[in-house]
Amino acid sequence: MIVGWKPRALKDLDKVPPEVRKRIEAAIDEFAEAETGDVRHLVNSKPPRYRLRVGSWRVIFVRDDSTRAKQILVLRVLPRDKAYRA
Repeated sequence: MIVGWKPRALKDLDKVPPEVRKRIEAAIDEFAEAETGDVRHLVNSKPPRYRLRVGSWRVIFVRDDSTRAKQILVLRVLPRDKAYRA
């Protein structure tokens, strides 16, 4: 699975402490390779959005399974208390 990053998500990731950033990047890579991880569909979101939980951090993304090379586009990387307001 191909991983793409929105500019806003990259800015969010720059604000994350280095040790947490490594865990987040590892979780995204693991999901992209094996589709494993704590992923949930976010209700009432258009287009359908998903969240990947990494400790107290949330990675918000969209999936595109319509092409042969499946893709995910990371929209935001936020702490849990701010993730669902954005």
